[in-house]
Amino acid sequence: MINDWIKSCDAHDRAGIKVLKIMLSREPKWQKLAVLSQVIGASEEDTKELLLMAGARASAKEGESNLWGLISRNPA
Repeated sequence: MINDWIKSCDAHDRAGIKVLKIMLSREPKWQKLAVLSQVIGASEEDTKELLLMAGARASAKEGESNLWGLISRNPA
């Protein structure tokens, strides 16, 4: 179901998701939202949506809400 939804995204969104997955698959496990946004050329709000579609989550640690990582690498 999620894969069907991702397929319906436009090419720009799919490209952004792909880049985000690559970045979050490398070290460090947690990446700053500002850097992720800059790399894909999207606003932080749009980047958050793409991160969720990519299977990522924000850090739950106090003071680290701007850090994001893949759920597969950073389970809750």
